[in-house]
Amino acid sequence: MVPSDFGIVNTSINLAIVLSGISLSGFNFVLQKLIPEFLEKNELYLVTGIIRFSLKFVLPISLSFMLFFIFFSGPISSVLKLPPDSIFLTSFGIFLLTLSAIFGGIFYGFQNMERVFLTDTLGFSVKIILMSSLILISALNYTNAILVYWVGTFLIFFTRFETFFLKTKEVKLDRKQIFLYSRSAFISSMTILLFFNSQYLILSAIQNPSISGIFSVAFLAATPLGIIPSTFAGALLPTMSTLSTSKETREKSRMLNIVLQYAAVVTVPFFLLELFLVRSAINFLNPQYLDAAKYFPIMALSLIFYGIGTIFLYTLYALGKTKTYEKIWLTSALLFLLFSIFLTTNFLTTGLTIAYLLSLGYLMVSSFILLKKYLSFSLETKGFFKIFVSGIIFSIFLIFTSIDNLSRTGKILISISGLMAYLFSLVFLGFFKKNDVNVIIRIEGNLPFLKGRLEWLKKILYKYSE
Repeated sequence: MVPSDFGIVNTSINLAIVLSGISLSGFNFVLQKLIPEFLEKNELYLVTGIIRFSLKFVLPISLSFMLFFIFFSGPISSVLKLPPDSIFLTSFGIFLLTLSAIFGGIFYGFQNMERVFLTDTLGFSVKIILMSSLILISALNYTNAILVYWVGTFLIFFTRFETFFLKTKEVKLDRKQIFLYSRSAFISSMTILLFFNSQYLILSAIQNPSISGIFSVAFLAATPLGIIPSTFAGALLPTMSTLSTSKETREKSRMLNIVLQYAAVVTVPFFLLELFLVRSAINFLNPQYLDAAKYFPIMALSLIFYGIGTIFLYTLYALGKTKTYEKIWLTSALLFLLFSIFLTTNFLTTGLTIAYLLSLGYLMVSSFILLKKYLSFSLETKGFFKIFVSGIIFSIFLIFTSIDNLSRTGKILISISGLMAYLFSLVFLGFFKKNDVNVIIRIEGNLPFLKGRLEWLKKILYKYSE
C-alpha cells in the first residue's frame, strides 16, 4: 500500500473513532465508574438501570451520524479530500465502534477483564490475519483495509453482546450524578481522540496524505507505549472506584503504586526493543516509510507520558474529583491545539512531534501534582530503580543488534536473550512480591497441562522476592 492510500485508511478510521467518541458522550467511562460502586453497595437494580439508560442515550446519536454519512458521503468527501467510498464505509464504522465500546464499558465495570481481553484479541487477530492475507495476494488497497478493520470491530461487538439488562424493569436513577460523570468522561474522551486521531487530519490539511501516512507509521509504532500503561489505568478505574466508597487511603496508595510499577515493567522492554529495532523493522516491511523512524523517539516518550498520566487521571476520576479531572484534560487539549497548529505550520512534522511532547508532558506532571492534593501517597522508588537497572542490562544486549551484517535471526536471538536477562534480573533484584506466586497458582489451576511444571519459577520467586 502506497503512503497516500495508508493516509486515506488512517484518516477514515480515525474520523469514525472521533465521531464514535462523540456518540458515546463518556458513557463507557460512566459504566466503568458506577457499576463497581453499585455492586459494592449491593444495588444490583441500579446496575441494570445505568446500562439501559446509557444505551438509550448513546445509540440514537450514533445511528444519526451513520445515516448522515451514508446520505451525504459525496459532499463530505469533497470537504475532507477523501474518496466517497471511504466515507461510505466510515459511516458503518461509527456505529460498530460505539457498540463495541459501550459493551466493553459494561465488562470493565463488572471487572471482567478476561472477556474484554479475549474479545479484543479475537477482533485484532482477525484484522491482522485478513490484512496479511491481502498483502500476500497483493490485493491490499484502502477500500479493503477499511473494510477489514470494520469486520474485526464487528466481531469485538458481537462477542461482547449481552441482553441480561433487558429483563429488568426501569428504575429511577440519579441523572444529575450520571451526567456529572458523563461530562467529565466526555471531555477526557474528546481530548484522547484529539491526541490520537487529529494528527492525520492536521498533516493532511497542512501538508498532504502521503506525509500523514509516513507519520502514521511512527505514531502507530509508538502507540503501544501509551496503550500499555493506559490499559493498566483502565483496569485500575473500577477497582479504585470500589475503594472510593471508603475514606481509608493506605489501600488506595498501595494499589496505585502496584499499577504504576507493573505498567513500567511491561512498557520498558517494549520501548527498548522498538528504540533499537524500529528502523530495521520499517525497512523490512516497506522502505518507503523509512523517514518515520526519525519521529519515533520523541513520539515514544510522549506516549509514555500520556500512559502514565492516565493512571493518575483515572485515579482522580475514581475518587470523584471530576472538576480537577476536567481541568487537566481541557488544559492539555488547549495546549496541544496551540502547539500543534503553530509548530506544524512552521516546522512541519517535526513540529507536531514536539507539540505532543510538550502537551503530554504537561498532562502527566499536572495530574501527578494535583492527585497528591487528594490522595496521600509516595512513589515506591526502590521498585522503579530495579526496573531501571534491569532495563540497562536489556539495553546492553540490544546494542549488539546494531552490529553491521548481523542477520535478522541473530538480532531476534539477541533480543530474546536480552528479554530473558531483563526478567531474571527483576527476579534476582527482588522486584516481585511473594504474593505474586498466587498468580502462578491461579494460572496452573486454569491450565491443567502446566500443573507441576512451574515449581521452579515459584521457588525462585519465593527465594528472591520481598
